[in-house]
Parts: sequence; C-alpha cells; structure tokens
Amino acid sequence: MERRTFIKSMVAGSAAGRALAGDAPPAGSAGKSQPNFLFMIADDLTYRAIGALYGQGVRTPNLDRLVTGGCAFTHCFQQGSWTPAVCIASRMMLVTGLNTFRADQECDFTPLWGQTLRNAGYHTYIVGKWHLDPTMMQRCFNEMGPIGLGMFESGPQAYDRPRPRDSWTPWDKSLKGHWLHTKLWQNTREDAIHHSCQIYADCAVDYLERKVPRLKQPFFMYVGFNSSHDPRQSPKEFVDMVPRDGIKIPPNYLPEFPFDNGFLRGRDEELAPFPRTSAAVRLHRSEYYAVIAYLDRHIGRILQALERSGKAGRQYLRDLHR
Repeated sequence: MERRTFIKSMVAGSAAGRALAGDAPPAGSAGKSQPNFLFMIADDLTYRAIGALYGQGVRTPNLDRLVTGGCAFTHCFQQGSWTPAVCIASRMMLVTGLNTFRADQECDFTPLWGQTLRNAGYHTYIVGKWHLDPTMMQRCFNEMGPIGLGMFESGPQAYDRPRPRDSWTPWDKSLKGHWLHTKLWQNTREDAIHHSCQIYADCAVDYLERKVPRLKQPFFMYVGFNSSHDPRQSPKEFVDMVPRDGIKIPPNYLPEFPFDNGFLRGRDEELAPFPRTSAAVRLHRSEYYAVIAYLDRHIGRILQALERSGKAGRQYLRDLHR
C-alpha cells in the first residue's frame, strides 16, 4: 500500500470509529464534542477467516458489517517481539503508542491509551483479556469486569489430534479451557458454565445498557476476547456449521518443515501431530472457524446493545440498517 493511500485509509478508519460509537458531550466543557470509544480485540483472528475479506465459508455477519462500514487491513505485520507470546508485544504497542523497540522499555513512564482518556474525563471500562501488567490496567480503567487469563489451558487432548479413540470435543463443558464457571468469573451465585465469549459479552452488554445511559461523561470500553486462541472450543451447533469435509487445504500445506529453522518443536508446532495430515488440518481448521463464528455472534450482541444505548453514531446506524 502506498503511503498516501494508507493515510487516506487511516482518516476513513477514524471517521468509522467515531461513527461506531457516536459523539458524547464532554466532561466539564461546552460547545465541543468528544467521541465515545467501543474497542473490541480478538486473539489469533486471521483476516482469512472473515467472510467479507476472504470468504472461506465462515459465517461472520457482524464482522462483515464492520468491514464494509469501516476500514480493514489484510497485511499488517508485527515488528517483532521480546517474548514468545507475540500478542504481549502487540498489545503493549497498542496501549503505549510506541513501536516494538521502545514499548517494553518505556511503558512505565509513558501515558497509556486508557490512562490518557481517563485523564481527559472519560469513564473507562475493561472486560476480558488484558495480558499486560496489572498495574498498567489500573492506570487505564475506572471500572473492570472479569479479566481473562493470557490463555486458557485444556489439557493435551485438546491439541494432539486426531488420534484413535479421541474423545475430546469443542463443546464438552467439562474440559475447562474457554468453558468457565460463572460463579468464579462473574461473582454470581449461579454456578453455571459458560464460554468466555458469552461471559465477556454479557458484561459488555450490561455496561452499555445499564451504565452508559446514566453517564454524564464520554466512555471508553475495552473488550478483550480470548477467542479465537486455542483451545478452539464452541457449542456444537457452531462446529456443525463448518463440516470438515468442506474445509480447503491451504496451497502452502506441507507435512513437515522443509528445513531446520532452529525451533521445529515449539508450543504452536505441537498443537497437532507430525507429520501433518490433511485430516488434522481439516479438523483444526473446522474448529477454528467454528469458534470465530461463535465470537461473531457475541460481537453482534455487543453492537446491538450499543444501538439500544442510544450512543451508536449516525453512520454506523446507516450501515447497520442498509
């Protein structure tokens, strides 16, 4: 992408962001306008799994709506990382505004994104995955819902598949992972088991419908989903939406690495057995697309709650109903 085209895209993206969560009256100032911010971030979500961008047969109507009504990038690349969990580096860059080479070293004395908005009079709220230092979170947010772990473990059977007599299924709520006890995560008396997507979305919807209409200041809401990071779990109805037989094998598929890169058996490489088989690729891709479809369902719930709150921007509402 040329520099001039990129700048135009950023301007369009900014306008789309203002439209998504409409302008709000400022705190303590007259005659001006401050936009609200609804920010949602997913984990391990490739653009190739969004129907409007690539079309793999994945049902993502709500993500598609955001793509068609805003600005989307298909070739953004991480500059590097000081930790094997690259999402830590990318999230640090996001909240500090610094590049990879400075973010980790200068985060303690750099005004953070949420901190800057909070100091400007915003009510700031977070729910879901943060995966950075807890003290940074406290600097950024007035109010916090359930905060997710960096990743959810679900035991070796979730990964080393397919195998003979394999009994692991994405919808088995006894296998932990994304299936969480609401009594522990939402501080409720109900001891049900819900998916992390549902728990985070429930809190986001509650904030938009209960808290936001009573606010006298603009808001910044940060919703961090652990999905679609493994273990790739979702209800059976969503897995059934993406049958394995219909999954395409990527053109760059190889059973083994073509050369020794010095790190052939890292954590991600152990998610399925070697040599890779087409059956294993189809199995894991099916479950990956299923959890993205499930994530999309809950993103839709949050967008609907934004509309009901009366804070959705005019452009967003036009895109929603066209």
